[in-house]
Amino acid sequence: MIRRARWLRSLWTQIILWAALAIAITIVGLALLAVYAHERDMEAFVSDRDQAAVTLLARRLEDALESGALSTEVSLGGSRLGVGDWLATADPGLHGEVWIVDHSGGVLARGGAGTRTPLSLDPARLGIWDVEEGNVRARDPSAGTLIVAFATVRPNGWRVAMIEPLDDVLSPILRLSGLGPIAATLGVFLSILLLVLGWRTIVQPLRRLSRAASAVSWGGTDAVYQEYPGAVTEIEDLQNALVAMVNRLDGCQAGLFDYLGAITKGQEEERARLARELHDGPVQSMIALAQRVELAQHRIERGDCDGAIALLDTLRTAEVGIIEDLRRTIGALRPAYLDDLGFVPALEQLVETESTRYPHSGARVRLEVNGTVQRLRPELELAAYRIVQEALSNALQHAFADLITVFVRWEQSTLAIEVRDNGVGFSPAARPDTYTNENHYGLVGLQERVRQVGGSLTIDAGPGRGTLVSVRLPTARYLPDS
Repeated sequence: MIRRARWLRSLWTQIILWAALAIAITIVGLALLAVYAHERDMEAFVSDRDQAAVTLLARRLEDALESGALSTEVSLGGSRLGVGDWLATADPGLHGEVWIVDHSGGVLARGGAGTRTPLSLDPARLGIWDVEEGNVRARDPSAGTLIVAFATVRPNGWRVAMIEPLDDVLSPILRLSGLGPIAATLGVFLSILLLVLGWRTIVQPLRRLSRAASAVSWGGTDAVYQEYPGAVTEIEDLQNALVAMVNRLDGCQAGLFDYLGAITKGQEEERARLARELHDGPVQSMIALAQRVELAQHRIERGDCDGAIALLDTLRTAEVGIIEDLRRTIGALRPAYLDDLGFVPALEQLVETESTRYPHSGARVRLEVNGTVQRLRPELELAAYRIVQEALSNALQHAFADLITVFVRWEQSTLAIEVRDNGVGFSPAARPDTYTNENHYGLVGLQERVRQVGGSLTIDAGPGRGTLVSVRLPTARYLPDS
């Protein structure tokens, strides 16, 4: 099947066609109405003109009869004229055919301009006997519609009638009013055709697409991929956008599931690591400490005070080491600086510790803070801290950069954070599951943390031009209670 040109299937094209059809029908309707009104005016003008002419002719016939110059016989010799002869010389400027009819309905004479009316036309059908003068319309199968103006010859009740076919009165252009029903029928047909076309190309595909979009919210995406043959191009574009959105939603959902699985796995691994560290570190140290305390107690009982004092000194050193191990473990769970001193001091400590954590990267890490620093609720400060921690860790591990700069800017009702490096860069993926399929959860984790606090995340990166992670977090609803 040959598909229609794209511009022909455009909604804009169909709207133009509908508007053009409406305008054309309106113009044709107005034109036909004007022609019809002009036809009626022309008919009235001719009727008045013929009425005046036939009335004048009847008065002149009355004068001729009263003077005796006219014979009442149709054909009579002598000095007096017959009715037919008189009519032939009465007025050569008559516009229609003139009939002189006696009171019994017989045609005494015919003359005037034009003789197209048939002789078989019955004068009784002309409708000229109801009143003394006037004009009427008559219908003859062969002559068509006739305009009949008549007047009475008072002495004897004759009728003088002027008959003029309507087609002679109206020019061809004026007779177009008869095309009105045809034009109206054509307009209705085209309107119905356009309505059917609009239903099939716009309304029906939109309803199907609406049902498909509703099904997406319940997890049914198959209907989105169905075809809409004959639909306008805008609906095809809308379907393509919906398909792209569904694909992106599937990618986000798949990435989120992978991320949640990785978080669960990471939690269990972290718990196992902490258990091992506590068991192999502080717990073993505490066991050794308890043994040394018991040994010092035995030395005191034996009177070896110098040995006991020396052993207690080693216990003090071991105790300090245990405390440092516990502080390091607690700091890994939650930075103490964040709760005690706030977000910015915690970042300063983070920049220092992360630089020493990845010494092989060779990158200098710099922190810049602008604006008026203020305390926020713990959930936002922790989210912002983890965001910087994750972005900084990614840059130190993967960017191979010389310089990494952390910008923190306090704006009105917004905390803006940027982590910029001059490293190798990368090409951001279109879908989150692209990262999670390769076990890279850092950027997905960033996105989720930003989303949880109602912020926005932008990643500007490219091969060979470094990476910029830009985050904007709202602070108005996270101000501490006064």
